[in-house]
Amino acid sequence: MSKHIMVGKKVVAVGDEFLIKLARSLGIKEVYLVSDSEINKSKNLLDNLRQRKDVCIVLVSHKLISSLGKFGDELLNNITPVFITIPSYGELKVFNVKEFYSRKARKSLGVAVYV
Repeated sequence: MSKHIMVGKKVVAVGDEFLIKLARSLGIKEVYLVSDSEINKSKNLLDNLRQRKDVCIVLVSHKLISSLGKFGDELLNNITPVFITIPSYGELKVFNVKEFYSRKARKSLGVAVYV
């Protein structure tokens, strides 16, 4: 079933240089380099991606999505495409990645998840 959902769908990355390099190394072709200070440009771009039917996953830098406030929260609650936040290189030093994604999984599933 999941094969049919993913056929012809794209994964897109939007964020800082670290995320773009990571996305390209994973083979993601459609990437957008956006600085955290370009909030209006980011909102327009992310809103356009949200409305596209050919996109299934959007990887977004955590710092960027956090700077968007309520709009960022709306994107993270979006069903299709799914918006996934990725911590930047600098955030990895202070981020508990395991806890961050466990919390997201619990919120999404509505159950306790132990990793």
